[in-house]
Amino acid sequence: MLPDRRRFRRMDIIRGIPVSRGLAIGKILKFSSDPLKEETLLQKLSREFHDLELKDIGRIKVLRDSLYERTTSRETTEREIKNFKQVLRRSKKELADARKKLSRDISKKFSEIIDFQILALTDTNIYKRTIDLIKEYRISSYLAVSIIFNERIELLRKNDKNKLKNRTYDLVDLYNRLVSGLSPAGLVENKFESGKQGDGFILVARKMYPTDLAAIDLKKIKGIVIERQNIESHTSILIKSLKIPYIIKIDRPADAIKDRQKAVLDGYNGKLIIRPDKASLKKYHQFHRSKGIKESGKKLKNKKIPALLATVNTLEEARSAAAMAVEGIGLFRSELSFLNGDIGLSLIKQSNAYREILELFPDRPVILRTLDLSGDKASFLNLIYKGPLAENNKKPLARKLCNRQLEALIRASEYGSLIMAFPMISRPEDMIMLKEQILEIKKRSSRTRREIKRDIPLCAFIETPAAFFALEEILEECDYINIGTNDLLSLVYARSRQLVRTSNNEDFLQSPTLMILRSIISRTHKKGKKVTLCGGIAASPKFLPILVGMGVDNISVELKRYASVRSRLNKLDPGRCKRLVLKLEKLKVKKDIIRELSSFGVSNI
Repeated sequence: MLPDRRRFRRMDIIRGIPVSRGLAIGKILKFSSDPLKEETLLQKLSREFHDLELKDIGRIKVLRDSLYERTTSRETTEREIKNFKQVLRRSKKELADARKKLSRDISKKFSEIIDFQILALTDTNIYKRTIDLIKEYRISSYLAVSIIFNERIELLRKNDKNKLKNRTYDLVDLYNRLVSGLSPAGLVENKFESGKQGDGFILVARKMYPTDLAAIDLKKIKGIVIERQNIESHTSILIKSLKIPYIIKIDRPADAIKDRQKAVLDGYNGKLIIRPDKASLKKYHQFHRSKGIKESGKKLKNKKIPALLATVNTLEEARSAAAMAVEGIGLFRSELSFLNGDIGLSLIKQSNAYREILELFPDRPVILRTLDLSGDKASFLNLIYKGPLAENNKKPLARKLCNRQLEALIRASEYGSLIMAFPMISRPEDMIMLKEQILEIKKRSSRTRREIKRDIPLCAFIETPAAFFALEEILEECDYINIGTNDLLSLVYARSRQLVRTSNNEDFLQSPTLMILRSIISRTHKKGKKVTLCGGIAASPKFLPILVGMGVDNISVELKRYASVRSRLNKLDPGRCKRLVLKLEKLKVKKDIIRELSSFGVSNI
């Protein structure tokens, strides 16, 4: 009799990006968010639909002629309209139930994620146009809904505002819900077996939407693994709130992972271990019993690595960052929020917006940069003051807006740990004039409202060669500095700023870059002040060990890179990084610097 080969299957390790730390031991539970086993209409027209990389979907005639024949009788058309209305009513009820469940099981503050879908269902444009299409072209309700949602999803997808990205996913989620009820005969529903017996499951999915979480008994879920998910998505924010281990972007298709297998989810190192051997199970069980979560947290704090902050551009991104429990905000680009209408122009609207941001991060730093308005990145001081920095007083509206922003920030400062930052500071006079302006606003405010006694820490953005040479004098006038590497390196090397923003670009792994960064950091530390660094190189795997070795205090990266940078930082040894920097500083040629980084093992970080 041949031995059972299943006994000899080897342990399999799948790697991904850790989003939420922790450890889970249990059985794999597969989840599919696709409402149909066969491809839906939009999926047939675009294989990458779930990634929202929609190509040219086609117009009504193409859609009408594809897959499903037109209805021919008036009775059939009326039946399709009736079916559509019934599915609409049922979907509203299901969404209301999902909102109630998510509010109860996770948090009430996330109810607005579901509210958007409920609002979309009440949109008369969707309702009326769907019925008009069914009547005019005599097509099925399934096809009509696909056409309408295709238009809406394409419209959002083409909009380059990041704050609308999650809305696109929400529309896809809503579309899947509707077509599962409107599907033509022959398509079989793929229902998730949420009633499986047992406890301690590790949920594995290709992609998930917020409403999918409402279909799951979250008490039985000990960890979650999603193949294709973004860290800033609504789904990730909700899962992060559960405080269970969670990893994304795994290096294996979720469909290839078999259901009901024994597994360990290591949320510290971003690993899903399938069929762990006895030694590995014993190690993880011991780690779990010894309260390894707390021990790992202590080790992380004791490691002298930089604090990892988030770079955000909008209020919605700030809310996402708060839900992800980032260590603070290293850069809030306020001018982008003004340009996309995220923050109103009035004093009250600005003050309320800044207050909300600060209250999202209690006891965590929020570096909020004031307006950077000019196209060539000149200081917004040019728009406020007369004299050499003024432009002959030609922009009264911009000056008024900048003054109003300072007052709004001062008013909001009492609600959190605000650090007021200023772009393109090139000389100490810039900071001196700003401090005088802030003092004047404080005095004016104390006459009309209660006096603001709190001193607001000030941060100067070091982004020009002039600031590099005048650094000691600038440090005398501020509390912190932030090295804006995109602008600084573009000016130093006379390169396109867009090129500098590419985080993996090796062009700047050169001796002058290392000299400039080391000089700024060491001179600032000698003054007893802290350095934050932002820009493309902050998230670069090749630059990370260099920044750690130089002793930068904070690194600020975009939300989409936060989890991967966090994972890399946790693997770095500060002592080893410091020795690496000492070696690199002796090298003069770029290829030698890159070779030394390769021998350090930077590609494996």
